[in-house]
Amino acid sequence: MPADATTEIDLEAIEALDKAINEEGHILKDFAGVTDDEMEALYAVALQEFDAGKFEDAENRFLLLCRLDHYSGKFWLGLGATRQMMKRYQDAINSYALAGVHDAENPVPGLRAAECYLAMGDLENALSGAKAAIHWSEGKPEFAAFYDRAQALMESVKRQQGQGAKA
Repeated sequence: MPADATTEIDLEAIEALDKAINEEGHILKDFAGVTDDEMEALYAVALQEFDAGKFEDAENRFLLLCRLDHYSGKFWLGLGATRQMMKRYQDAINSYALAGVHDAENPVPGLRAAECYLAMGDLENALSGAKAAIHWSEGKPEFAAFYDRAQALMESVKRQQGQGAKA
């Protein structure tokens, strides 16, 4: 485009898209023509990249998934796990927070955020995340392993807090 060319912006189209997404609950996937099967295929590829240790590639795929469907907790959880593996703990925590918003009774985001906080040395928030994970996993057999991990993490944090108080 020449330097003096102007780009016309269709403000009505932008406003309609904004309303559809922010007021009517639509997602970008609806407008991009991406099917549920295509989303699941992309998710499978992201998981494979994660499992293969290709974290930058996995992060890019999870970011795309999150942009296409910002209401899906599992996409945010995948993005958080990828960022956690990359030791980008604050970014991971932010992703886990969004996973928790969209899947509030899932204990995994709280547990994983607690692990990130612990890695950053933030014992208070690590304890809070562990307690949330315990709350949402208690009495649910499908989350027994997460409950046990959250209990162990909470005990570890409490011991560290006690040692810090003695110093």
